Amino acid sequence: MENSFVQYIKENIDLINAEMQDILKMYNLLIQEQTDNKDKCFNAFVEASDGGKRIRAVLVKLGYEIFGGQDVQNIVTPAVVFEIIQTGLLIHDDIIDKSLTRRNKPAVQIALGGDHHAMSNAICLGDFAFLISNLVIIKSNFNEEYKTRALEIFNNAIFNTIIGQLQDIDFEKNKPQTEEEILRMNINKTAYYTIIGPLQVGASLAGVKNERLLVLEKFGKLAGIMFQIQDDILGIFGDEKTIGKPITSDIKEGKSTILSMHTLKKLNENQKKEFKKIYGNNENVTIKNVESIKNFMIETGALDYAKEKMEDYYSQSKSIIPEITKSEEKIKLLEDFLNYLIKREK
Repeated sequence: MENSFVQYIKENIDLINAEMQDILKMYNLLIQEQTDNKDKCFNAFVEASDGGKRIRAVLVKLGYEIFGGQDVQNIVTPAVVFEIIQTGLLIHDDIIDKSLTRRNKPAVQIALGGDHHAMSNAICLGDFAFLISNLVIIKSNFNEEYKTRALEIFNNAIFNTIIGQLQDIDFEKNKPQTEEEILRMNINKTAYYTIIGPLQVGASLAGVKNERLLVLEKFGKLAGIMFQIQDDILGIFGDEKTIGKPITSDIKEGKSTILSMHTLKKLNENQKKEFKKIYGNNENVTIKNVESIKNFMIETGALDYAKEKMEDYYSQSKSIIPEITKSEEKIKLLEDFLNYLIKREK
């Protein structure tokens, strides 16, 4: 039997993609009216937005429906803001990480030429995403009070995401980090804009007020950590074609994760030196180096530890679902959402 959340994505993805195309087309035309030869530039943004799983937009709609929202046609418009903002965040993230590819395509700054001019345009495109997202919510067809609350939630989610990005950048310079610090960064950088924000925006547009929104935050923090641990595992142990980026990326970056933290904690001094020669070397990481890092993570028990932590956060987040809804159908959707996150391969 197919996972009900996967089925829910399939039922909604065409509607979401069509709405997103319409919104981006409209803003592309507005940009062309104001600037010369920028259609190619914004088209790079449109292309970068193509191919996502649309989890965030789907969660906005699900959050709306869980709390009794009936206007399923109009909710699609504000739902797509999390897909638009994700594109903007990923553009900036690829510049920060010096990533060359995203979703099996050239990263936007590379697609635009790879030089300083291209990077400048890419930064501006990321900025556009923040502006467009807010305008889409403002212009959506919902009660003004509900929209104001949704805007506050949306911007709070992105505020936390930027804080998480700053923590991540700082972590790369100041190793080692504690597990608590890494988990806090995961909540900020991933959980808020991936799970908490989308569910809360949907719920707020259904008229939900602060007290009930707190349960969604609690659920989203736990599920978001689980999501990020799986993401970190896939970043090193996943299939390159499936995940859509080189498996050397996280190693080159020296990404601070539960995996790297636990590995370093268990290695002896000589092994630590060997690990650090590879992990965080942004220039030259070979497939042989990747295998060495994998072996370190397996032999120290870091991979098993990360999987155990992921299962623990899965159980904790699942236990909160009955606090969110009493509907058997919606409980199943949320449970299958967690199953989808923990079993995903990209």
